[in-house]
Amino acid sequence: MKHRWLVCLTLVSNCVVVYHARSQTSTPIHTAQPLVLALPTENTALLRGDGPAFYQYTDRAIRPGFDMPWMGGRYGFVRNGVQTSWGILYPRFHEGIDIRPMARSARGEPLDVVRSIADGIVVHTNHTSRYSSYGKYVVVEHWWHGSPFYSLYAHLNAIHVEPEQPIVRGTPLGLLGYTGTGINRRRAHVHLEVNLLLNRGFQACYDTYFPDEENHHGLFNGLNMAGVDVSKLYLRSAEDPSYSVQQLLEETQGFFRVSVPAAGMLDILWRYPWLSPALRGWLPEFGAPPDLAVSWQITFSQSGIPLRIEASEEVVEVLELEVLQQTSIPYRYLTNGLLTGSGSAPELTRTGQRLVDFLLCPPPDPSDFPW
Repeated sequence: MKHRWLVCLTLVSNCVVVYHARSQTSTPIHTAQPLVLALPTENTALLRGDGPAFYQYTDRAIRPGFDMPWMGGRYGFVRNGVQTSWGILYPRFHEGIDIRPMARSARGEPLDVVRSIADGIVVHTNHTSRYSSYGKYVVVEHWWHGSPFYSLYAHLNAIHVEPEQPIVRGTPLGLLGYTGTGINRRRAHVHLEVNLLLNRGFQACYDTYFPDEENHHGLFNGLNMAGVDVSKLYLRSAEDPSYSVQQLLEETQGFFRVSVPAAGMLDILWRYPWLSPALRGWLPEFGAPPDLAVSWQITFSQSGIPLRIEASEEVVEVLELEVLQQTSIPYRYLTNGLLTGSGSAPELTRTGQRLVDFLLCPPPDPSDFPW
């Protein structure tokens, strides 16, 4: 424990922590809370640059000097390698990081306690493993630099918290395990994500796409969250206490852009107004802004994270798609299944269209959910 807190103190040096615990009826305080992170277990090898000691491996072929099994535990396009005429490509995106355990019992059971990476409030717990490929998992809401973000801790063996429970950085959330799909005791780990929430109107869109499937996770379904590069977030915030998720997204290169007709304020902008240059300086407690646009231009990362939402006066009657980084490599290998085609002839797949629809789906009355 002593070593863990020494690492945390390094990460939070010169920071002042301000936390607002949201309730069902409260209005968030939009102040400049800093990004103050701790690692979720005693495994601190990430901060020493020791990838093999930090990331849990995946079962994959070893190509010395190019690819090692532990690399599959990183964030990014690191899964399901295929040999193509363009070389070895990894079309499956990994939205978080897999952290290997530090301690096991004589039977090989992992013993690590999983803790909250920052102050916040528990917003979702999944105690039923079969409900998700993530197995038993917890979602915690944090307010950083005036916006809510959501850390997710997956594949837990046990959960020790409940929704609406305020917590502080380092609060035990559960035990590291191997519940969920595709892992076993040998590969036990905690899968950690830091996410943006896409839309409070998610359920209506979910019911349209999946009319016969129950949504066990409400707003915190994985389809309604976009995971950022959490390892980079740790490393950059350790160097610069003022670093923010906003800066992380600004540093992320856009891969494709869609233009769509505007039908009022996009719900995502209530939480992340800094995504749109037209909303700089606006805060949600001021109420809805005036109509900003005839159409929206939404720039996405390669994996589908909304990076920038620009208001436009251009009339757009149907969705228009533009690839910002054209390549001869088929886009199905590069975009986590969001695009197909190649070069100057991209097309949205059904998965890509679903992502756009989830962003555009009308939200509930903002007065019911001020954040």
